[in-house]
Amino acid sequence: MSSPFENLEVSATIYKVYPHDSLYNELKHEFRNRNINNTHVIRIKENIKKNNLLHLQPIIVQVREEGNIFIIDGQHRAEAALSLGLPFHILEDSSTEIVNLISLNTYQKNWSLSNFVDFWANNEETSHAYNMYKQYKKENLVSNSVLIAIFNKSSQYVQVTWEFKDGKLKYDSFNRDHIKDTLLKIRRVQRCPTNPTLDINVLDRKPFQLALLEAFENTTFDFEKFLDNLKRSRHRFNILAKKSFVLKGKGKANDYQQRTC
Repeated sequence: MSSPFENLEVSATIYKVYPHDSLYNELKHEFRNRNINNTHVIRIKENIKKNNLLHLQPIIVQVREEGNIFIIDGQHRAEAALSLGLPFHILEDSSTEIVNLISLNTYQKNWSLSNFVDFWANNEETSHAYNMYKQYKKENLVSNSVLIAIFNKSSQYVQVTWEFKDGKLKYDSFNRDHIKDTLLKIRRVQRCPTNPTLDINVLDRKPFQLALLEAFENTTFDFEKFLDNLKRSRHRFNILAKKSFVLKGKGKANDYQQRTC
């Protein structure tokens, strides 16, 4: 059977570089490119271990007059492959100005958290947890980062966000009651007749909501006292809507009135 591509022009050649090739350790970093982010390299390595798709994302390189080969795009993938001792793929393009090649990243649109939600919600094995997530997100005024943290029973959302993107969100007896209880508390804060009224831009801010989660985790935090003080005492959250400010009061919730007036 003939290939549907056999009459098309080949515009570029991709080379596979193995660890035993002399070129393997000779690629240099373009000094105008981003600095290597080791955390990002680690994440790429973990993804490669699960499913090696390096062949679908060749590293773009340029050969300079002095014979050195510079990485123009894909330096983190290259570092990850080198660290794992795996072959990688390169695409050589020395005809394009470096500034134009680097601008490729300007027009790339990464997936949003909502994109990941929709993807995993339509996957049979993960649909229940992610569809419940969508339902809670629709019914509550919380950011994605905050809701991810709540699902994982932690105010530390950075690491669990990567697990969320990998389809590892859980919704079961471990977190079901915690999710409902935490979201109820947040709604009570949002609906509380405060003095003055809490601005919607404060209530909807991720730092403010994450600060509430950290407060809830504190065993000395008296939530009912906190609400009562919000009603009776003048607060400054609308002016000082920063997580650092909110955290000053979370450890001593019972003297919230003195700390915020």
